[in-house]
Amino acid sequence: MKKSILLFLIIVLPILAFSQNNTFDTLALNSFIVTPLGDLLNNSKSSIYYRRVLSYKSNKYLSVRIGTELFNSVSYEFSNTLEEKSSSVNFKFGVEMGKKINKMVLYAGPELSYTITKINNAKLLPAGNAIFSTESIMAEEWDFIDESSLRVFSLIGFVGFKYQLLERLSVGIESAVALGLYQSEFNYDSGSGTEEEDQGNIRDLAVNRFITLEYSF
Repeated sequence: MKKSILLFLIIVLPILAFSQNNTFDTLALNSFIVTPLGDLLNNSKSSIYYRRVLSYKSNKYLSVRIGTELFNSVSYEFSNTLEEKSSSVNFKFGVEMGKKINKMVLYAGPELSYTITKINNAKLLPAGNAIFSTESIMAEEWDFIDESSLRVFSLIGFVGFKYQLLERLSVGIESAVALGLYQSEFNYDSGSGTEEEDQGNIRDLAVNRFITLEYSF
């Protein structure tokens, strides 16, 4: 997670510095978005985003957003009372198109997401809704596995609604549908190398993917 946060800052800070010389009269150029209620929404993965408006005309805007998921580990208990924690890193990039109607904004767009999850003494396989849910990655205990990894690359389509509570603060809700490709790999204890265990595709739908809190400036 520390590496993903560092990557996030490396990308965001140059953009943020450049953006200080640009303003829009009716729409803030920059936003930070957090989704703090993930665990209450079908175990959705909470995230943080930076969003930058690229163009704004006739109350319509085009922006890009980059983000990462906030969960870092999930604990699994196995039959021998051994407890293992998985670790995850995620990066997301999306394009957001929206229309401002007084204090409301309707928006939609595509997003690309890449997640890698690792664990020891088990192999990882995704359930059907593993793209949006923190508890949908299955860990099967295998004594001879040293480390297992699961990579998921997904294409997400999202649609949402925001309402401006204050001059710089908005709340909203977002839904999404996704198609993902996954690859599960593991390493033997003997050090004989990495072998592909499983791969395939998964689909996911989250009617209530996010409750968003957005600060604009």
